[in-house]
Amino acid sequence: MKRLSILALALAMMFNLMACSSNTSGPESNSGSNGGSSTSEPSSSGNGEEWKPSRTIELVACYAAGGGHDILLRTMQKIIADENLSSANFNVVNKDGGSGAIGMAYVDGHAGDPHYLMCTTSSFTTTPLQTDLGFNYEDFTPIALLGLDPSIIVVRTDSGITNLDELLETPDVSLGGTGVGTIDYIITNKLNEAKGVEINYIPYNGDGEQVTALLGNQVTSICCNYNTVSEYINNGDFTCIATFTPERLDANPDIATAKEQGYDIEMSLYRGVCAAADITESEKQFYYELMTKVNESEAWHNDYLEANGVEPYFLLGDDFKAYLDEVNEEFTVALQEAGLI
Repeated sequence: MKRLSILALALAMMFNLMACSSNTSGPESNSGSNGGSSTSEPSSSGNGEEWKPSRTIELVACYAAGGGHDILLRTMQKIIADENLSSANFNVVNKDGGSGAIGMAYVDGHAGDPHYLMCTTSSFTTTPLQTDLGFNYEDFTPIALLGLDPSIIVVRTDSGITNLDELLETPDVSLGGTGVGTIDYIITNKLNEAKGVEINYIPYNGDGEQVTALLGNQVTSICCNYNTVSEYINNGDFTCIATFTPERLDANPDIATAKEQGYDIEMSLYRGVCAAADITESEKQFYYELMTKVNESEAWHNDYLEANGVEPYFLLGDDFKAYLDEVNEEFTVALQEAGLI
């Protein structure tokens, strides 16, 4: 089966975009080497007018409170307020359900209105591929790619499980993930194929539900992102038994990669923000400039990226759209191989 690696894809995209930057119509991109990230500088709006929000901006999380979307947006909201990065007011709104479909439909219904900024992750790509929603990722305005979030598997520490082999040898093994056709689901299928076992995959509506299920001993393990469970790993409730990254995590180098354990699987989750369709260039520019300020904030790197094990990677506008195009192609192939589309 074709090997997926979103981290490898991101690096390939960085060099491709450097070669093609003179042909892009959005913000100019300058790829940097600071922590493996790529930084983009916003272009001028072209109309000489600065857009200012006329009411509170909704930061839309497509999953429940406590999940990865929620953590990103609430951290962003706090940094914007604490550092006076904008005079606008921001409010986090959770629209969970349908593997992100509820939140996407909510923002899609506000086309032309710039007062909505939605967190986007893999379900932004995979859910429309599997379900006829009447829209897909191309029906939104890409604002910024903010980082790449490593996928991991964790168990309850009191289970005694310490690696992937022990997990897959556990009788009636189950693994919780977010939705069907997501990175979690694909990783589960790859583990099934590699070991010839039948893992009971249990889909949840968000990271928060996954964590609650594992805390309640309702599932053997969960596949999620490091930021979702970092506090539980740090306090000893959970043990991370594998990370699906090319190298060990800077945030926790004691965790062995799946590849080190004999499983050739690499996948990570992109994290970004998109606005509704049909907003103006000056409205886009407002968000390009704001996200650039957020990305340049020391608090963002300390309190979100480093604290949650998210790899820094930053793209704006058309550069982010090009990245999404590549990701969509990769997921299309993976879901076809899994027989889901």
